[in-house]
Amino acid sequence: IYNNDLWVLCSDNSIIRTSTDAINWTARTPGTTSTINTLIYANGLYVFGGNSGALSTSTNAINWTARTSGTTSTINAITYGNGLYVFAGNSGALSTSTNAINWTARTSGIASIIFSLTYANGLYVYGGANGALATSTDAINWTPRTSGTSSTIYSLTYANGLYIIVGEFRPFGSLFGVPITVPFA
Repeated sequence: IYNNDLWVLCSDNSIIRTSTDAINWTARTPGTTSTINTLIYANGLYVFGGNSGALSTSTNAINWTARTSGTTSTINAITYGNGLYVFAGNSGALSTSTNAINWTARTSGIASIIFSLTYANGLYVYGGANGALATSTDAINWTPRTSGTSSTIYSLTYANGLYIIVGEFRPFGSLFGVPITVPFA
């Protein structure tokens, strides 16, 4: 991700690196040995989530503080919106926090893997295994939606008034790279 003249990347083997020019990178100590799966910058904080419920925060992407996520499930996605951090992951794990430090477990309504999570236009949206798709206005009460596929939803974003869903097999990620768009009422 890029923020305030700083590039930050994370990957397998608990790797975090920072750069001011995206050419020369400096290794950072993330405070975990778990694989890091997701990283965001929101509301003045960098937050990453990973395998076995690993979760850490930083104000500068250099010094990291491990946090208690309250789950041992893998965290696959984190988003921020409307004053709330939300993470989601394996076994339908889903939690919320106002400060990215103290987390409250929520009911996602599914027991499978949630791979993607976004907040836009007043709506939280998650996608996951077997075409799982749900929306929420508060990240607490979730409404299942029909995705139109049984394929895994790996990524979600919002642009131009539409939520864009990207996943595996057809109709997601077609040969022409055209993703499905789902208008939520």
